[in-house]
Amino acid sequence: FVQVEVHAHAITAMSICSNARFLYSTCQGGAVVSSRIKAFHVVEGGREELSQAAVDLRFMKFRRREDTDKKRKMKREEERKAHDLQQKLQEAVASSCSTNTATLDDLMMIPRTYFQELLTEIQHLEERCLTLKHESDSALEQKEAELSEKMEQLHIERRSERENHEQKYDQLFDQHKEALRRHEDELRRANSDFSKRSRAAEDEHHGKMSKEFEKENLLLGELQSLKEQHQEKLLKIDEKHS
Repeated sequence: FVQVEVHAHAITAMSICSNARFLYSTCQGGAVVSSRIKAFHVVEGGREELSQAAVDLRFMKFRRREDTDKKRKMKREEERKAHDLQQKLQEAVASSCSTNTATLDDLMMIPRTYFQELLTEIQHLEERCLTLKHESDSALEQKEAELSEKMEQLHIERRSERENHEQKYDQLFDQHKEALRRHEDELRRANSDFSKRSRAAEDEHHGKMSKEFEKENLLLGELQSLKEQHQEKLLKIDEKHS
């Protein structure tokens, strides 16, 4: 091995981290140094560096005192507890992180009573979530029913308003047609009266003109007779003086 001095003074404390990856040391001078730990496995012809998973496994066996030949015999209940704990840890690791990448810092050992309390609380929370979901679904269904009723009522009101508007439009259209018919009748009557008055005026004018022509003819006849009488008188006068 190679000795490397990392402190200039005497070392006062040393500590290894929980996953056995780093070694922390401090000296009298107040310096704190973090050193990375590398583990090697002796093979034929040399050595090879162990993977982090192998290092974690060895360190876990060391902490559980399973790295010696004299293993502690556990009772059947302890074996069952250990098996249950290992299965739960595997399930927790599978749900949170991969077993190949999980470290000892990612795992935690808790008492069974506390774990049961957590499970009970989780179950209570799940039941509460289900209850809240059911209440939310019921509230949503009630809201949807209320909205459907309001929409149906609005449709009915809009349909009745449309029917009322159509009736009013039909009434106005009928009134307009009746007004046009009355106007046509009045216009026809006015034209007929105007034609009658025009014919009467024309007949009256023709009568007056004929009467005037008759008067004029009479006057012309009288004037002609007077002229003839005057000529006869002139002839008589000429004969008397000749």
